[in-house]
Amino acid sequence: MVGDMTKAITYPQRVIRYSTWQDSFQRHLTDSPTPAIFASLLRQVESGDVAALCEMQLEMESKDGHLQGVCETRRRAVTALDWEIAPDESAVDNALAQEAADYVSEIFNAMPNFQDALEHLQTAIGPNVAVLEIIWERARPIELVPVPGQRLRTNPWQSQSVYVKTDDEIFGVPTSLPGKWIVFHTAANGGFPFRKTLTHATIWPYLTKWTCKADWMSFAELYGNPWRIITAPNATVDSDRTALHDMLQKVGTDNAGIFPEGAELQFLQAQGKGETFEALIEWSERTQAILWLGQTLTTDVGDRGSFAAAKVHDNVRADLLKSDLKNEARALRDQLIRPMCRLRFPRRQV
Repeated sequence: MVGDMTKAITYPQRVIRYSTWQDSFQRHLTDSPTPAIFASLLRQVESGDVAALCEMQLEMESKDGHLQGVCETRRRAVTALDWEIAPDESAVDNALAQEAADYVSEIFNAMPNFQDALEHLQTAIGPNVAVLEIIWERARPIELVPVPGQRLRTNPWQSQSVYVKTDDEIFGVPTSLPGKWIVFHTAANGGFPFRKTLTHATIWPYLTKWTCKADWMSFAELYGNPWRIITAPNATVDSDRTALHDMLQKVGTDNAGIFPEGAELQFLQAQGKGETFEALIEWSERTQAILWLGQTLTTDVGDRGSFAAAKVHDNVRADLLKSDLKNEARALRDQLIRPMCRLRFPRRQV
């Protein structure tokens, strides 16, 4: 293990550097969302295009204010907390455990972007993956570089490992080298980790809301501007029908018109106020809140409960927070802190 880590820290150069075609080019996968398009994208994910899953999550959040809010609430519940490195209480050598904890704390406090790295790890909540590159100098990590989601892929026919695409390696650099990468999966599904994710479950309520919003806007236009219908005699020639149609269009703005004798003008008002659209959008947002927060009252107390009830539901959400904290702590401990300590204390059991 130490030999593998030595290979990692002597890696010839930093892998993640800004690339015009890797980082500035966006595919805009959800510009015209339909069930068929999302189904096709999810099949691409199962074929190794993990970037599609990360890009879908980012685009859905950017286009849906409510979804962005619940996602940030879930993630900031972790990143807003203070962190500390505590010695292992079960360690045989307590003095060594405290020395190792102090060493790790010193390194993390010296990193200029450590908090940014923690926030990047929380973006794994959704697509079930976030990757950091560890930059070493003299056997000490000096920087954690966030890897953009559009850089990630897998090769399901060879392994379950995540690869990072670069300008030199279009098929990706493997992240299996210990001590060089932190690969964070928020859920251990067993086997292929991208077949069941929070992003998968978010797609259907997102698509329902997207469709209903468009239909509701169309309904609102009709509701505010009633249909104008002319009943003309059967003998009306085509040229007169065209003239009547032009008059109808003018009536919509000028509210005045001249019609030939025998033409009957009617105004038909749309019925209802779009209750069905409103109910479906509310269902979509409740579903999003349940998926991401485990409850709904934190985001929407309304007439369903009180502030006290919301606090009770906030305690239910604490179960998710505890799980998120444990998962991130385990990833940092196994993939960063242990390699650091083994290199710093090579002949001592830390």
